[in-house]
Amino acid sequence: MTKKLLRLGLCVCLCLPLFSCKKPQDSGGSTEPPQANDTKALVPNDYDGNPDFTAMVEEYTLDLFAPDDFALNYYFNNPADYGIQQELYTLWYMDRKAWDTLMQSSQDYYDRLLSFDTNTLSSKQLVTYNVLKNTLEAELALKDFYYLDNAYLGTYLKFQATLPIYLEEFTFNNTWDIEAYFHMLQQAKEILPKYAELEAERQKQGVGLGQNLLDEIIEQCEGVANASDYYLLKNFENKLAELDFLSESEKQELIKRHQTYIVDYFQKGYAQLAVALREIDASAMTDVPLSEKPGGQDYYNALLLANVGISMNGQELDAYLDAWMEKAVTELRALKQQYGDEYLYYWSAEMTDAKDATELYDYLYTAIAKDYPVIEKSLIDVKKIDDANADNTSPAMYFTSKIDAGASDPERILVNGYFSSYDYQTYAHEGYPGHLYQTVYVKTLDLPILHQVLGGYGYVEGWATYAEQQALDYAIMSEKDRSGMYWDNIYYYIVVCKADVLVNYYGYSRQELAQYVYSTYGPFMDANMLYDICTEEPTNVLYYYVAFLRFIDLRERMESALGADFTLKEFHQFILDRPAYTFDQLDAELEVYLKNRN
Repeated sequence: MTKKLLRLGLCVCLCLPLFSCKKPQDSGGSTEPPQANDTKALVPNDYDGNPDFTAMVEEYTLDLFAPDDFALNYYFNNPADYGIQQELYTLWYMDRKAWDTLMQSSQDYYDRLLSFDTNTLSSKQLVTYNVLKNTLEAELALKDFYYLDNAYLGTYLKFQATLPIYLEEFTFNNTWDIEAYFHMLQQAKEILPKYAELEAERQKQGVGLGQNLLDEIIEQCEGVANASDYYLLKNFENKLAELDFLSESEKQELIKRHQTYIVDYFQKGYAQLAVALREIDASAMTDVPLSEKPGGQDYYNALLLANVGISMNGQELDAYLDAWMEKAVTELRALKQQYGDEYLYYWSAEMTDAKDATELYDYLYTAIAKDYPVIEKSLIDVKKIDDANADNTSPAMYFTSKIDAGASDPERILVNGYFSSYDYQTYAHEGYPGHLYQTVYVKTLDLPILHQVLGGYGYVEGWATYAEQQALDYAIMSEKDRSGMYWDNIYYYIVVCKADVLVNYYGYSRQELAQYVYSTYGPFMDANMLYDICTEEPTNVLYYYVAFLRFIDLRERMESALGADFTLKEFHQFILDRPAYTFDQLDAELEVYLKNRN
């Protein structure tokens, strides 16, 4: 039974469960996965402490990866080196029986975890204990929400929208990888229509998508289905051209097979999905906020724990945001008093003089050294998102580097559009000191490999949002522009987060949200788009922005306690050394840290 694995950073973090026992249909080639080249440890050699806990970590790690989960291709060059079995990969789909099996497995592991006396664990084991506890509690918080949580359709984040990008980024280390990729393409005609069947049932349960969102999804599916010379065809040819383990005749044969699988299976799968979705009447669910759906408020509170990493309920979060709103307004008023309206002219200020992403990352790597623990510089491959996916994806994405990546394997960042100095914060979010930096730092901690897989949305996206804001310190801006952008961003974050709470917890209508947005932010925010984002992906904005605010809370608390002794580097190391902790855990850890430091 797999856990919730694959993760795309940026503005996109996708984690979906998988349960599948599908067998290959027409492999056309070798279906034997590669054997181990050498034995690699699931836990480091110096992971001493309680041996029974170490054994459970090893067992859990092996259970984490289903043999047919295509996420293996993104986490490993060769999973067999870690004792991980492989079968031909399948597309994601989880029925109710598989969901219940997953939750029972999580409950069993959770009970075993709590049976350990934490006093018997080493310091490294305690870090793993906390992360496992967070992961299992997050899964179990969603136990009773199969229809609310188990969704595959969306306009930009869900699986049907991002599958082409996953396939585009699939790597071929051997012929078996190619056959596993082909098998995924073949499955599209079988699996994709199931998403429509599930959505039809979600509609009956009163938790489905609204017709406006469903229409956008249908449009995306038809765009894939009707595309001539689909871009994945050329993408595959380009990848084959770089492979030295295939002859030219073998490459030509694979290109022919690939075209068949794309046209007759993959694109037809999207066509069948579109046809099936057109048969669904979702008008009754249009503009129905989460709070009005069965179990909606309870599900929202569960998402605050599972996605954001906070133990607040919706009402407590609302009060927390109000307190931050008052603080932001006070800071903005002070800026207005100091600079007049010019404090809001930051939008026209250049943020970097770098000419491209490579030059910018070279600069940021050096610039952050005074405020962040120094790590080895990474090779970074920045790639433009193909126009075929531009309308159905986020501004940028960071692909987590492989666990067994070599020194010559670059970190991968995808951007939606061409390089612009005004995208400075987006690049900081994905690279230095954001996702890429945090991911590579975790590798330096010499922890079990599951720490490179498990990571709460709130911690990961909150860190990246914090990093992009803190990166303003390295931008070529005046202090006026820097302060104006920083606090105006925070004010924007709070308004957006309040919108999520008002819609999904309190049940605001589209019109009520528009009134709130206009009264707090004016006509410069698209309230209709915001309403669609909130209803389609409840809490999505929160694990960026509320998590960011919680990191600022922690920083201010440390700064207040240490006074003149405070440094950003010490604070950042405190956070980075505790990957994927909840904010309750970070609060408790900081209290102990400050007490011991003094």
